[in-house]
Amino acid sequence: MSTTIRGSASREQFRNRKRTAVVLVVMALFLGLTLSLVFGEKGLLRYMKLREQRAAINAEIVALKANNVELGRTVESLKTDPEYIEKLAREQGLVKEDEIIYQYEEEPAGGQPVGGPENGEVRK
Repeated sequence: MSTTIRGSASREQFRNRKRTAVVLVVMALFLGLTLSLVFGEKGLLRYMKLREQRAAINAEIVALKANNVELGRTVESLKTDPEYIEKLAREQGLVKEDEIIYQYEEEPAGGQPVGGPENGEVRK
C-alpha cells in the first residue's frame, strides 16, 4: 500500500510541475508579446514617434501652403504691377536713365565730417 501512496504522490508532483511549467510558458509568452507590443518595430513607442512626425509634417505642409500663396501673389504682382517692379528694382540699386544720383558719406562717430579738418585745424 505504500507504493500506491507513493505513486499517487509522485503523480501529484508531476501534475504540479506540469502546471507550473505551463504557467511559466504562458507568462513568458505574455511577457514576450507585451515587450513586442511596446518596443517592437510596430510597437507603441514607434507608433507614438510616427504620430509626432506626422504632426510636424502636417504643420510644415500648412506653412508651405501659406508660403506658396504668398509666392503666387508675388508672381502676380511681378506680372501686372509696374510700381511693385519699380520698387524691387530700386531696392537693388537701379535707377531710371534721366535720374541723378546723389551720394552722401556719413559722419564717423567722433562728429567730424569725413575728409574734414583734423585736430581742430581750420583750412582756408
